[in-house]
Amino acid sequence: MLLLERITDFEVLRYVLSHNHCAWGGKLGVEEYIERERLNYTHRFCDLWRDDTVVNGTYYWVFRDTALPSEKFEDIVCACEFVVRDSYYFDKSLYGGKCAAIGSVYTLEQHRKKGYATKMMEQLVEKMKDLFRGEYDFSFLYSEVGEYYSRFGFQSYHVPVALLGTGKKTEIPYSYVTEENLPKFIDQYDAKVRRMVQASPGSVAVKPSVENIEWFQNRSIHLAKLQKREFNGNRFGIHIGSAFALWYYEFGEDQVTLIMLDAETPDQTRKLLECCMAECSAVKKIKIWHDELVYHAGEKDEAALELVTELGGSVGHKNDSLSALCMLHSSTQPAWVANGKWAWY
Repeated sequence: MLLLERITDFEVLRYVLSHNHCAWGGKLGVEEYIERERLNYTHRFCDLWRDDTVVNGTYYWVFRDTALPSEKFEDIVCACEFVVRDSYYFDKSLYGGKCAAIGSVYTLEQHRKKGYATKMMEQLVEKMKDLFRGEYDFSFLYSEVGEYYSRFGFQSYHVPVALLGTGKKTEIPYSYVTEENLPKFIDQYDAKVRRMVQASPGSVAVKPSVENIEWFQNRSIHLAKLQKREFNGNRFGIHIGSAFALWYYEFGEDQVTLIMLDAETPDQTRKLLECCMAECSAVKKIKIWHDELVYHAGEKDEAALELVTELGGSVGHKNDSLSALCMLHSSTQPAWVANGKWAWY
């Protein structure tokens, strides 16, 4: 029998993480990777060990083949997780719902090419349909294996990325986004997302949250400590008045990703980018998903991509994370707005 089981036992989790470290541990040692993940799961965004009555947060799953020996977890053949967040859907009215972002889909090496991952995903989709019964609830993921997930009802949304160098000097004054003013900027971005959804009937979006951004920052803080890099954990990004950009430092890749950007005009966006190029000189490059660049005051403006090339950068690069979405109780395929790195998991 093949059994999908939700787990919170840290020893089981440790076993799985010790195996999938080779896929997602990067330059971290096994124990460093396990500790990073433990910290992530403890954060309120994931809250893996929360009370069962709380819906939002991480759900971790293992897939067992009960025909195999169960000693030392040897019957675990695959694993995955998803994190549940609030979401929006617009169809004549704006509706709130739930969305589940799937991540860490992994088959243990000794069990590959036996169809286990396919069976696990089939059961996982059915499990999500049972857990989340809202008419407009959906699941999404970021694939590193191309169109594999289309067989389970996921439709891909290609979001290219832009690249910029760092080290540029600027005379433009700017301030930092900190723990104190972060909620104000997230509320501002949330209002923008709602406007974007309402402007496109039949569209969906993930609802942004402070804890979501904190989760990214915690990852940066942890990596900075391990690599002995200077990093101020109370600087989430920069702002120039109400225009702001939030970042995620990926020290292992020697880059920073601007995970959230909000500006009313292209000129504000240009100033934010120029200031980030000056501020983020501790790494070599800046990455930005196109969806964060092409909206001003909630209106799409593809010409804004020219700002990147004017600053010496380039656009249209392939995104290693292929976005894909599946409505859990509807056959319609919606537009997915505000699909930026901040929604990634």
